[in-house]
Amino acid sequence: MSHASVNIENCVIRESIPGATSTAAYADINYDTNADAKTYRLPGAEMLQRVEIKGLSKQVELHDVKMKNGTMSMFQIPRVILNKPLTQLKPGAAHIMLMDLNQPAVVGETYQMNFIFAYGPEISCEAVVKSVADINQASAHHKGH
Repeated sequence: MSHASVNIENCVIRESIPGATSTAAYADINYDTNADAKTYRLPGAEMLQRVEIKGLSKQVELHDVKMKNGTMSMFQIPRVILNKPLTQLKPGAAHIMLMDLNQPAVVGETYQMNFIFAYGPEISCEAVVKSVADINQASAHHKGH
């Protein structure tokens, strides 16, 4: 089944902090909800089931955050539902966690991220490792739009 209605852009991995065993990854998922619903008669919205990043991490999870009593906490989620044209996996929201790193994620390195969906085929994106400062700057820039 073709899955031309999903496009993944801006794949980045946050550099790992010295001594840390985890880091995060982010991406923008563009999804034409009407195209798939009409073409394939999907039973529901497309869903990102998991992400694989071979070579860097032994365990990759989808996470989200919530505020409770002024404190932000992170928790694992089973999937990300694509129910709008743009789903941003970004700092302070749903994102990808890389746990039990095989080696540090160093600025400038690239890794292939494989996105696995509920209904469509796997889609790959080349992710570059960026500094925490660069990711924070990009995130602040997007908030202004």
